[in-house]
Amino acid sequence: SPQIYYIEDFVDPDQVEALVAASAGRHRSRVRGEVFGSNAEARRSKSHVFSWSDETKIPVVATLKKAISERLMIPIHHFEGLQTQEYSSEDSGYYRAHLDNPEDAPNPRSVTVLIYLTDVPRGGETVFPHVAAGAR
Repeated sequence: SPQIYYIEDFVDPDQVEALVAASAGRHRSRVRGEVFGSNAEARRSKSHVFSWSDETKIPVVATLKKAISERLMIPIHHFEGLQTQEYSSEDSGYYRAHLDNPEDAPNPRSVTVLIYLTDVPRGGETVFPHVAAGAR
């Protein structure tokens, strides 16, 4: 089963603010994916994927990718684009149980990194079904 690591204060408040600002106005509504082979929608959210060229224009994107690369000892050229997700109660945003690495994936992910940019009093939880804890 996959390993889960929690790194306290990996991203500092200034980086969070910069990433939120860089994402502002870029999110597009998405309803997509499948849940474990069913026709059910896997997610409803607003998302934005930063392009490789964004790294030269938005310093926090390059800084975070470098920090992740160094911490996990994975070369940056193995990364997908940094992606932000926005959920709101107004549009009933969600991300259902899904696999980040389906068995038939042509380019399987070896690692998924989640960085929480906000705290919420209720909801917004990430649940790992085979682990007794969730993350907020």
